Amino acid sequence: MKRLAAAVLAAALFPAANARAEDSFPIVLTEPGTGVSYTCSVTDPDTMSITIINAQVPEELTDLVIPDTLGGCKVTAIGERVFLGCEKLTSVTLPSTLLSIGEMAFSGCYGLTGADLPDSVYELGASCFAGCGALTSVSLGNSIEVIPERCFAACSALTDVQLPDSLTTIEKEAFFGCGDITLAIPYSVADIGENALGVRYDLRKDQIAPFEDFLILGSDNSEAARYAKVIEVDFIDPTDHLSGDADCDGYVDSTDASAVLVEYARALTGDALTFSRAQFYRADINSDGLVDSTDASDILRKYADILTGN
Repeated sequence: MKRLAAAVLAAALFPAANARAEDSFPIVLTEPGTGVSYTCSVTDPDTMSITIINAQVPEELTDLVIPDTLGGCKVTAIGERVFLGCEKLTSVTLPSTLLSIGEMAFSGCYGLTGADLPDSVYELGASCFAGCGALTSVSLGNSIEVIPERCFAACSALTDVQLPDSLTTIEKEAFFGCGDITLAIPYSVADIGENALGVRYDLRKDQIAPFEDFLILGSDNSEAARYAKVIEVDFIDPTDHLSGDADCDGYVDSTDASAVLVEYARALTGDALTFSRAQFYRADINSDGLVDSTDASDILRKYADILTGN
């Protein structure tokens, strides 16, 4: 019976063996147990794959799992604006068969907190996650070469972004208005577009301006270093052996350990912290996400090694 149902669906979606995708007609499929209704069209008739071109998501659904297959056909693409403005969604699990996500597909999903893209995804559309104000973490798969324009624009809560070594291009305004991320940009990135990251719109000055405390990580003499210089934000090469240089004066010494202890005391007493993001990155010598007495001890140990030539 299941084989017969699959055959009927295949005949509906792929009316002829040599049918072109643009000749196929949409068909509505409802995922059992979730109530989500998907409208799909042909991606490739030869591989029995489909594109989701529309979706009706119940208002009460917060955790969406998009299946690998619908009606026996592989889900390989999510079209333009499919989940645009689905404000109640807090999480989305994408299918492992997915190859592309269309323009503005998840834009305006204000409740979405994370986006993990499978390695199969190689293409993203412009603004596909723009305006997801609760989005805090993003992991891009190892097939992504281009982050398109305004892809994550206005994702103001974004703090953790994992960029793959396959990446070559970050287009204009890709991370516009995202002030809390510290991006480690791979050396493979050869082009960073205008206002791609580290900038916002300053209402007081009525112009685009860099964030006052923004840090870009990357290799010296890279596109990332060039971009950081252009927009005048801090840049650090993690391989430059200056971990522990808390005051960013180009040396690791006892002064850095003292600065760390003072900042640590502020944290313990609830006083306002003073380290910039670059200082924090340098001071956190053990990379545990904290600046504390352990870091101060490690800095003094490193300073001793420098003095003794070890």
